[in-house]
Amino acid sequence: MNAVLTLESQNTYLTNQHIAIRNIVEELMDTELLAQHTEWKKKVKNIRDIIEKVEVNGYKNTDSWKLHWDWQLYKALEFDLVLRGHAVRVQPAMEEVRSQHYLQLRRLVALPAHFVGLRNSLGEEQSIFAAIVEKHSWLGNKAVQQLESTLAALERTSQRWTRRAALACVGDLDDLCRQHLMEPQHWEANFKACKAYGQAVAKMTFDDENIEWITVGTASLRREFEAQTRTLWAKPDVVSPGQLQGRCARGRRLRRQRANDARQ
Repeated sequence: MNAVLTLESQNTYLTNQHIAIRNIVEELMDTELLAQHTEWKKKVKNIRDIIEKVEVNGYKNTDSWKLHWDWQLYKALEFDLVLRGHAVRVQPAMEEVRSQHYLQLRRLVALPAHFVGLRNSLGEEQSIFAAIVEKHSWLGNKAVQQLESTLAALERTSQRWTRRAALACVGDLDDLCRQHLMEPQHWEANFKACKAYGQAVAKMTFDDENIEWITVGTASLRREFEAQTRTLWAKPDVVSPGQLQGRCARGRRLRRQRANDARQ
């Protein structure tokens, strides 16, 4: 009995520590690395402190646990493609991605201007290192062009995935069906297409997208695509041929009515 209680106590302790780290990582996913670098370092130190405390309490085999959380920190640092607002978008938002990269670029370009040489006091004299920024300013312009080219490629990647998730990006799927599925053969063809789509999703690889120096994760999209496939078959209502013909007839009437309204 004592052994069972001890095991239960140990399990509860380790679970609580795991949840505590998970909460910190979730906070890091909403923390901007460049603008809140000190906060990032503080939270990562808190994670290390929790793991060290666990090890001090006698749990020495923590390598796989540390590796797991390293991967979660990696996910917090990278960009992701997610389905939001009927389109595949970058997370964080593209505006934030651009802002982060320009801030980092400005810091990089300005490094020589803040470099301290061997002389401690220059008075009114300008540091010779500051001239490097002006002398090689064209490099900054070239870097901006490369940055914008990379961000444009990232935007094109989002658009490509949006086309793959076309049905999930439709505001009202039922209305789309009413507009375009006018005959029984239309329904039959699209049922087959849905089945083929589900099979294609099952075979799709959701590997990270590498765009120059930017790595974009697609793991979130896998869940969205699989959920989309399930949604297409979520209401497998049994429809008789007569009911299907009736739906098609109503669809044709609706289409004619809209055409007449448009001409008036």
